[in-house]
Amino acid sequence: KAVNSVMVHPKRVPDGVLEVTFPEHPTPSVFLVEVTTYPDKEERDQILEDIALVLLERRVIPEAISIVLSTRGNQTLEGEHEKTSRHGRTSLACKWQVINLWELPAQRLLDLNQPGVLPLVPLTQFSEEPAEMFERCRERIDRLAPPDQRDNMLAIAATMTAFRYNESSLFDIFMRRLTVT
Repeated sequence: KAVNSVMVHPKRVPDGVLEVTFPEHPTPSVFLVEVTTYPDKEERDQILEDIALVLLERRVIPEAISIVLSTRGNQTLEGEHEKTSRHGRTSLACKWQVINLWELPAQRLLDLNQPGVLPLVPLTQFSEEPAEMFERCRERIDRLAPPDQRDNMLAIAATMTAFRYNESSLFDIFMRRLTVT
């Protein structure tokens, strides 16, 4: 039985699709970003489907990145996945980069001097006391974030802090009001 061959993209969308230009390559590269709270098996299917969506929409295979916010037990997200058709004659596979934030040194994010990544610092790895690190992070957000985005970045940093720590004093570092001098 023949079926309708007109296909429509599903209504779901990736968490982020970015065009990134590198100094050595003047043509922008397409990056697909998926953020997941914990590593899980469903993320593999989601990445594969999102790569296929970008390929269909833009006719290019994107550089894909999964950002995993926190660990859960012994679950891991591997950066590759393959799905095979019912009869095994066709398969679709992909590989991508996985960034486990709890393994990423906080200093790497601070050194970027890019305010957009600073709210993730509370989930990263650092050796000093959390309050010290979060004060440094708060100072960078205050100094580097565009004024119209500062409050949102501080709120996100506070949320990430509450996700990892159950101490209101740490949360308050990002939520206290700015003092104008």
